[in-house]
Amino acid sequence: MIKFFCFFVLFFGIIEAKEKQICKEKKKYDLCICAVLNNDSEYLLEWIEHHRLVGVDHFYLYNNGRDDFVRQALKPLIKKDVVTLIPWKQKASFNEIENGFVWALSTQIPAYENATYLRGTAETKWLICLDLNEYLIPIGTNNVNHILEKYANYSGLLLVSDCFDHYMEAKKSIFKPELCKGFSWPPYQSKFQNDCEVVKISPSELRINRYFYPGPSALKRKACQEILNLENYEIESLEFLP
Repeated sequence: MIKFFCFFVLFFGIIEAKEKQICKEKKKYDLCICAVLNNDSEYLLEWIEHHRLVGVDHFYLYNNGRDDFVRQALKPLIKKDVVTLIPWKQKASFNEIENGFVWALSTQIPAYENATYLRGTAETKWLICLDLNEYLIPIGTNNVNHILEKYANYSGLLLVSDCFDHYMEAKKSIFKPELCKGFSWPPYQSKFQNDCEVVKISPSELRINRYFYPGPSALKRKACQEILNLENYEIESLEFLP
């Protein structure tokens, strides 16, 4: 029994030592983003360029759609080692795709875990999982890494997003992949070991701007509705004419 206990302590002591060693090692990237693509490539290049300008080194993009434009548009960035494009099959059935919960649990979270454990742990110091309508906005500096340097001793930074065009508050984390033990539901916050410290960042220092993209069909419906409202107003207004 004593031998087993000693082996147990030694085994987990070695694991903890290796995790600390990984944390101290110089990584290939300082900050990476993980995102799942789902035929929503309209703003993809602008989204990537914005984040490159604020200090993001690399993007793990999981291609869940069938958009050939994505592969063609990203070729130059893949060659420059700015993007890693990973084919990512839809895990939910066709009828389940509309259910956001099913899609997130079957497709989105596994992509986050793949980026965290199989790629991020060895390659990047910090990682954040974003949607394509979410933008990191550093305040008081033009580089997110300047802010991350202030919190180098923390395992993760909790951010609150400001949502435009649609009310929805989402909390997400910039975290050190080797210290992440999973994701909470909704899949925005990372879970860490008990002894890991996470700090909440003020929106006045670093925030996420989140925009609601209704999609072409919704925009067409809105435009048609506005035209109908205008025509109805004109018809009704004629009744008051002599």
